[in-house]
Amino acid sequence: MRAVFVILVGMLWSATAWTLPPDRVIKLEVGKAASELAAKGSWELHSTDPQVLKATYFDTAEVLLEAGEAGSALLLLFNQVIDRFGVWRVQVATPATERVRPPLSAWAAVPGCQAEAYPVTCLIKDANALSQIRALLRGSDLTTGDLRIVYSVGGAQALLKILQEEVKRAGFSGVELALSGANLRVSAKVADAKERMSLLLVLYRHMVGKLVLENRIVLSNPVHPRQQ
Repeated sequence: MRAVFVILVGMLWSATAWTLPPDRVIKLEVGKAASELAAKGSWELHSTDPQVLKATYFDTAEVLLEAGEAGSALLLLFNQVIDRFGVWRVQVATPATERVRPPLSAWAAVPGCQAEAYPVTCLIKDANALSQIRALLRGSDLTTGDLRIVYSVGGAQALLKILQEEVKRAGFSGVELALSGANLRVSAKVADAKERMSLLLVLYRHMVGKLVLENRIVLSNPVHPRQQ
C-alpha cells in the first residue's frame, strides 16, 4: 500500500466554533490509529490541528488517521480534478466518546423543520432559521447524512449575505459567491493551496448544510503536493 501524499496545515480556528455538520464524525482514542475509505483520486488532506490528528491518503483509497493528543480536529479533503470538497470531524479522547445528536423535539420546534426521525429535513426561509439550526448543530455529532437542507429564495439570500460578510472578516477580497441550484459557486484568486483551503474552511464554518462546491478558485502560485 503506497502513500500518495499528506498535507498538514494548522489553521487558527477554535474547535468550539465548528457548528456545521461534517460528512463524517469519527471517534478515536488517544494514540490510536484507524483507517477510513474515501473515493479514489488525487486528494489533498489538511488537518486543522496536527497535534490532534495526522492523516495520510493511500492509492487504495484508504485514509490512515493517527490520533495524537486529546482534542478535536477537522480533516479537510479536496479533489481539484472533480471539484469535490469534504470534511471529516475527528474527536480524540480516552476513552473514545459516543456520538451526540439533539433530540427530535428540539428540531420540531424550529420553523420549517420536519423531525419525525433522522434525517431531519429543514426548509430555511430566513436568517432566524439559520441561527436556530446553527445553535442545534453546535456541540452535536451530526453529519450531512443526518440533516437535509432546502433553501427558499429568502433563505438563500440570507446565507449569501452571511458568507460574504465572514469571507471579508477573514481578510479575503475579490471573492464572488453565488448559489447555483444546490451548489455554491466560488470565484476567487488566492496565493496557493493553503490559502484556498483557508477560504473553503471559512465557507464551511458558516454554511448550513453540505458545502457542494462549484470551484472557480484560481491559484497564483500553484504547488503540487509532495509525493510521500
